[in-house]
Amino acid sequence: MFVPVAESLPEVLDPPTFAKGHINSITCIRVAKDGSIYTGSKDCCIIVWDPITLKKTKILKGFRHNRKTGNHFDEILALDITDDSKFLATGGKDRIIRLWNGVTLEPIDMLKGHRDTVTGLAF
Repeated sequence: MFVPVAESLPEVLDPPTFAKGHINSITCIRVAKDGSIYTGSKDCCIIVWDPITLKKTKILKGFRHNRKTGNHFDEILALDITDDSKFLATGGKDRIIRLWNGVTLEPIDMLKGHRDTVTGLAF
């Protein structure tokens, strides 16, 4: 599936701009209606980026193989945010879909029960 995202970003990003934040490969990206960019990665982290400056506005750190943090403990492979940015859903190799407050990134709930990796999410 091909989803064009360049048209939804400000023209400030011409020429192409690079931002550094994740330690490992980015596996999923979603541009919210307000322009904020959400990325998930193999480093178990979620980063929210400002679309103009490409600075990190929020970071939600996960820790590989550490289940006690309440965050992801394995690679994040999918994420989506509602059109009103109220809810963020993330999932991955830890087989848990986590629901977050889309603005504060506070945890709301966990959906457990998948037998294998969560590879896709959509609201």
